[in-house]
Amino acid sequence: MKNENLLSSLDKDSLYGISEDIMESAMDVFIENPILKEIPIIKSINALYKQGKSIEQYFFSKKILLFLFEANKVSQKERDAFYKVEENRKDREHLGEKLLSILSKIDDKIKAKLIGKLFQLYVKQKVSKLIMLDVLHIIVNIKTHYIELLQNCELLNHKIDEEILNHFKYIGIYNFKDIPSIIPNSKRRKKIKELSIAGNIFINEIIEVNENQLKKNHIDYLFNSIDKSNFEVAKSWYILKHKKDINQMKNQLETMSYENVVKLNYLTDYYDESHAMIEGQLWVVETKD
Repeated sequence: MKNENLLSSLDKDSLYGISEDIMESAMDVFIENPILKEIPIIKSINALYKQGKSIEQYFFSKKILLFLFEANKVSQKERDAFYKVEENRKDREHLGEKLLSILSKIDDKIKAKLIGKLFQLYVKQKVSKLIMLDVLHIIVNIKTHYIELLQNCELLNHKIDEEILNHFKYIGIYNFKDIPSIIPNSKRRKKIKELSIAGNIFINEIIEVNENQLKKNHIDYLFNSIDKSNFEVAKSWYILKHKKDINQMKNQLETMSYENVVKLNYLTDYYDESHAMIEGQLWVVETKD
């Protein structure tokens, strides 16, 4: 199998006929699909599959197809400009070899799709090769079941376990800085996290944002964060306990837009805008979106 076939497959018009339904089709339908049979890299893998009927080859084909499905979302002008930059054949072969090796080893087809989106940015020259390789390292090494937690942390400002945070640091999403104490002569230092360049691209350019799911996550977080040790949260607890049915309030929040829900740090932020306190009693004035 020629490694450069992976990159040459990006230049085929037949890719425009690929749909996600095709990618999720049954094995025999997938292997015999006339559109897929015209794609160089899939053709090579299918030949190997027919020789040994290997299930690994079948899933390898699917991962490559998911990669191509995303990576091919570029214009012909962008492709031509990319091939001028990557005009050295040995460089292309090396890059194709690296991508094939990674796609063969990753254990989740979601990662193949993310790698395709990353390569799309690279073809469009929105990221350098160095940054592309840094983001690729993140995609390969991240635990996919942590991706939603990462979005909750970064987009919704939710707290996450230190062990998970250390995982994100280890794979290059975050950098940590030591900040000296403001107390004179104190040796204590505080660590703060900041997104790396690759981490910022991964979160804001690669991962798909499901606003409905994130809104639900944030509403659940607001209710689960109730703690009487904090004044603002304690006030939220009082409101819920004495003046408002929890389910009713959840339903009201669910009708709000994603943008307005994610602005809330506490439940009282919602009440400060939609209700008024009169002589220590809570009176409903109106409900605002």
